[in-house]
Amino acid sequence: MGVPETDTSLVGRTLARYRVVERLGSGGMGAVYRAWDERLQRDVALKVLSPEVLLRPDARDRLREEARLLSQLDHPAIATVYDFDRHEQVEFLVMELVRGQTLAQRVAGGPLPEAEVVDIAIQVCAALELAHERGIIHRDLKPANVMVTARGRVKVLDFGLATCCLEDDRNLSEAVTRPLSLEGTLAYMSPEQLLGRPVDERADVFSLGAVLYELLAGEPPFQGAVLPALVDAILRQPVVPLAQRRQGLARGLDVVVERCLEKRGEDRYPDARALADDLRLVAAGAGVERRRPASPSRARDPEAHRSYLRGRRQWSKRTRAGLMQAIEQFEAAIDLDPEHAQAYSGLADSYAILAAWLPPRLGYQKARAAAKRALELDPESAEAHTSLAFTDMFADWNWAASEAGFKRALALDPTYATGHQWYAELLTALGRFDEALEQAYAAEELDALSYAMPTTLVNVFYYARRFDEALEHQRRMVALSQPDSGMGGIADLARILEQCGRPEEAVAEYRSVLKLDDDPRIRAGLACALALSGQANMARNELALLDSIAGERHVPPYALAGPLALLGDLDRAFAKLEEGYATRDRSMVWLRVNPRFDPLRGDARFASLVQRMGFSG
Repeated sequence: MGVPETDTSLVGRTLARYRVVERLGSGGMGAVYRAWDERLQRDVALKVLSPEVLLRPDARDRLREEARLLSQLDHPAIATVYDFDRHEQVEFLVMELVRGQTLAQRVAGGPLPEAEVVDIAIQVCAALELAHERGIIHRDLKPANVMVTARGRVKVLDFGLATCCLEDDRNLSEAVTRPLSLEGTLAYMSPEQLLGRPVDERADVFSLGAVLYELLAGEPPFQGAVLPALVDAILRQPVVPLAQRRQGLARGLDVVVERCLEKRGEDRYPDARALADDLRLVAAGAGVERRRPASPSRARDPEAHRSYLRGRRQWSKRTRAGLMQAIEQFEAAIDLDPEHAQAYSGLADSYAILAAWLPPRLGYQKARAAAKRALELDPESAEAHTSLAFTDMFADWNWAASEAGFKRALALDPTYATGHQWYAELLTALGRFDEALEQAYAAEELDALSYAMPTTLVNVFYYARRFDEALEHQRRMVALSQPDSGMGGIADLARILEQCGRPEEAVAEYRSVLKLDDDPRIRAGLACALALSGQANMARNELALLDSIAGERHVPPYALAGPLALLGDLDRAFAKLEEGYATRDRSMVWLRVNPRFDPLRGDARFASLVQRMGFSG
């Protein structure tokens, strides 16, 4: 939080339950102290608010509400706000204590290494993306508000507090008469902020661009001896090209920063995610092409895009409840902006995953229609090509079209993690396991915090019969996030134990999982484990139970074929697989590689199914 200062007026005092230890710094809102939380026995940061901050009408109420919202921003790159409290006329925020250096301190010694700047920027983008999904705009992003720990991890400070404390939507004439002490903040403000106009996530994109410029060039992009000159530079003057300030930058990095600093919001990156995508392209050596400014007549609706971002957040959970909420958000985005291509892609992806729980083919019909609409609106969208390729795979078993679609998506955006993930699923179904692992590892590296990415690695190892490695990655997955009910991968441990010679343990695990999610496919897995553990009668009891509920719930025929095969009831197993073939059962894509079907592989009927589905070999 900075170098301790000589003013120690509160040092030694106890505010509520916080014993003040040292003063760390000060800013426009007040002073920051390190304090000891005597109840929870931990260090915290106290931001003691200056009286000037609290002079505005309803300031305390607004700050309390802001603190409540900010406390919900759970992200490793965001400094957590714990509380807003008052003690003996002293108002203060209780925050996570972050140890490290601010970017202002780092850049004071000169420009930073390019690779480090790109890594920092991607981390900041991740923090901004989450906040923007919650409708929170930082509004005061600057080097002093970004901390870097000793391990190179970023923490963004003072998220959203500028909304209450530093900005009052004043117009330009008032802005240029502000005291000189605010120059450090003004130098990173977007034109719309200076003009007192409504702001959205693109204002933070502008500020981050200004920060990036300074970290790379060693000095801010906008400067002026007096405030009017600084404001004029931000509003009207072109920025000195970054390439003129620093030679040898990676291809396209100057283009990225230049786009962030466009005067008009519609000419910038629409959101932090789009900016991060291009930064990853730069990091991968792919470069970024210069783009034409957007037409003013087709500016993106900010609220529609926020709905899209909220939808992706829910979609990324991969739970049934999350997917339903995602669909609501994507449809809201489309209602606001009927030409929002990304929202159509999100809708396609949601229905494609939900297809496992919907009547046969219904989910994929909806997914295909949405994916095609997304491609009509944006033929160069990696998301849209990925959405359609996934549908080609699971709905139509069109392996060639699916692979072409994934390759096209990744050519357009090599950093799109879901493109790599779903391409890995296709390669797994085709039995091309080494290639599948390459794509699955790429997906995990690009989106290391996602629960969904490790599930694909588990899938590849499972179908490749590398069960020890499947177990290892399943444990890593659970360490990242405990599986929730309705989440894909919830029964991964059980099915691995089932096939790796530990069926008794698998039975116990399946029973535990069924308490969380009574999915017919999980119960069919239990029947498989019972069959392999020698409990054939109990396995048949589970199959009878599934038959009894078939009139009320969809019981996938493919799921029933597995235990029937393991019980040696080959005729009924093939009958179920033929039913799965006729109804385009979603899971039929795994027919060729599923170890449960080993008892069927020498039968001509199995070879016929493999051939009719278009699998080679």
